[in-house]
Amino acid sequence: MKRVIFSTLFLIVFAITTTRLIRFYNQKYHRGSSSSSSRLQLKHRPYQDIIINNKLIVRGHGPRCASRYNAIKSVLDKFKRPITVLDIGAASGYMAFRIAHDYPSTCVMVSDPSHEDISLKKLCKLNTSLDNVVLLSKRISAKELKLMSQREHFDVVLALNVLHHFPKKDWKEAAESILRLGDCIIIETPPVEDKRTCGQGNISGISEFIQKHDNTLIAKTRRHTSPNHFGKMYLIKGTKKVLNKLNLFDYSNIEYDIHCTFLNRFLVRRDANNSNMNAVPAKSLNRLMFPKGISLITFKMLNGAYPTKNMIKESIAKVIYSKGSVLLPENIIIQGRDIALFDDSTISNNGRPKDSLQFVYNVIDADDAGKVFSVCKRMADDCAIQKAITS
Repeated sequence: MKRVIFSTLFLIVFAITTTRLIRFYNQKYHRGSSSSSSRLQLKHRPYQDIIINNKLIVRGHGPRCASRYNAIKSVLDKFKRPITVLDIGAASGYMAFRIAHDYPSTCVMVSDPSHEDISLKKLCKLNTSLDNVVLLSKRISAKELKLMSQREHFDVVLALNVLHHFPKKDWKEAAESILRLGDCIIIETPPVEDKRTCGQGNISGISEFIQKHDNTLIAKTRRHTSPNHFGKMYLIKGTKKVLNKLNLFDYSNIEYDIHCTFLNRFLVRRDANNSNMNAVPAKSLNRLMFPKGISLITFKMLNGAYPTKNMIKESIAKVIYSKGSVLLPENIIIQGRDIALFDDSTISNNGRPKDSLQFVYNVIDADDAGKVFSVCKRMADDCAIQKAITS
């Protein structure tokens, strides 16, 4: 009799405890809109928190996102103008989506689709309140980061727990290229004591690399792989000062000096053969507006997945530009669902193709970097022909 009573009480306690644990898990990890959560169709708990329209839908198992975002926010709050942000290894896009919601910005995410817990392109579409996010869907290499640093500038670059994932022979080149991508570089890395994290052979070298540069520790975050240890997040001053070229086939000697503060952002065009700006007559200096966003060519070369082709074409159709403006692939800036024009007369001085708009559409429709390269080569050749005809 006692055994029966004991067994019954045990089953009751077990049932109550299990019910409470399930309720706790659902409240903690699946808090938010049930309709949005059901549309995600997750097979397992994601690494990073998932947010849709700035509401938490699913909590991830990785380092706490909210506290890390607050550390990043302390840097973003210094800007009093629109900004461009690059998030390398964006995971589920938590940081980029938060920034896109909170600040006048264009947030460019780079994510390896084979390592996503959920399609980041799908999340871009579900975040219907945001029109200022961009997705490059690829596992980016150190070489591609280096090429990007020649054509792009970002006000803030996020490299959160990503450097140690690069091959051992490539992580340093990747780190140096990241410093050349913009002004405020935020790098987060696991501690050497965390023996359960991947990329063990890189972590000590990454820590030494960071310490060799002017850095500020802005956050410590408990590691999900080793709760007794803390990852560190650093703010490093970037080394980006010049845009070397805008096009894949820019044979001119024109470069653009970058002038960015927390209040202003503009470019000054100059001859690359004259490195002393003070020696150039003031009237020859050409100050250019530097819109936020990423160039169409970079977007296509790095497998831009969002905005979609049709979205970009619709944005181009809405653009009204003055009679003297140029519409070429190299001066179209992707800002999310909208575009802007980088209007520089020297682009047209290098020659304009016979049908520039068709070349733009050909670049948009190109399915890989090789096809983008071929279209741009044909356009450069056509520009040279048209320039010869008109000269």
